[in-house]
Amino acid sequence: MNTIFLNSREKGTLVMLTLCCVLSAGIGLVFAKFKSEKNDSTSPVPPAIETAPAGLAAPEPEVILAAQARVEGASETVEVGAAIDGLLTEVRVSEGQIVRAGDLLAVLACNDLRAEMATAKASLEVARQNRERLLRGSRDEERHVAQARLQSAEAEAKAAESHWQRMVRLESSGDISRDQLEQATRNFEVATANLHTRRGELAFVSATPLPEETAKAEAEIRAAEERWRQNAARLDKCKISAPISGTVLRIHKHPGETVSLLASQPILELADTSTLRARVEVDERDLGKLHTGQKALLKVDAYPAQSFIAHIASFGQLMGRRRVKSGDPADKNDRDVLEVMLDLDRSNQQLAVGLRVTAQFLK
Repeated sequence: MNTIFLNSREKGTLVMLTLCCVLSAGIGLVFAKFKSEKNDSTSPVPPAIETAPAGLAAPEPEVILAAQARVEGASETVEVGAAIDGLLTEVRVSEGQIVRAGDLLAVLACNDLRAEMATAKASLEVARQNRERLLRGSRDEERHVAQARLQSAEAEAKAAESHWQRMVRLESSGDISRDQLEQATRNFEVATANLHTRRGELAFVSATPLPEETAKAEAEIRAAEERWRQNAARLDKCKISAPISGTVLRIHKHPGETVSLLASQPILELADTSTLRARVEVDERDLGKLHTGQKALLKVDAYPAQSFIAHIASFGQLMGRRRVKSGDPADKNDRDVLEVMLDLDRSNQQLAVGLRVTAQFLK
């Protein structure tokens, strides 16, 4: 038997070949065992396959269009301000409070207008009393005095006439001189003139006012009433009332701050949130894909796992430029869009007014 001697390099190569053969055999045995167990396994099929037979799985709704939108109430947000300049003294509501149309929201300090209002009211009362005095005529005492003077003048005139007649007879018989007759004639004429004067006085104090005097008095009253109404209207502007029924969304000004017509900031914002809507801006090229009553899903970043159901309620009547910004630099804002109003289901009323959402219209 011949003995074979190997050097160290050849011994290393032989060891490596032997290890490779052993590893290959081991991997083959493991793979064969795994395949055998897989083929012979009696474990049940996955639940999704077992519980969802073919043909019954509900397909995902097809989205035909997506657009940016904002949530708003049943009415648009109303910015409530003041109609005059002034100092804000009271704000009688708080954010989140529900108010009715006509409820008092805030009060301005208007002491100067209240003083003008009192002056206008006094002027109106003076004008009314002047008219009453004119229509009533002279006082009863004045009429009584005029009547007494007339009676006295009538008596004097009657006596003067009798004396004059007697003087005429005496003069004709030559019992008195011509001068005496002339004196009696003058006395009679004076008494007659005085009688006419007293009659005129009584007629004056008893007469009704002239039409132009009545018209002047009425005009003065109307002018005073108009001044009073103007001051009352200005004073009413010191009280800011709710123009609609809704919820106070935000208060911008507080007591002690000034309100100016030149400033654009309102006192508070108000909206009817009894129902929520979404105002979607749809590109003019996509309007043909939509119709009234069409279903839509609203996606909100705040609720990534939830979709809010809505339906198309109406379409706008005027094209305009995009106002709801998506934040995407690639989004074009110079295209004409039409506003489409969506009514949200009543179960989706937790969304905040002004929240930006994405409306996905379904086929």
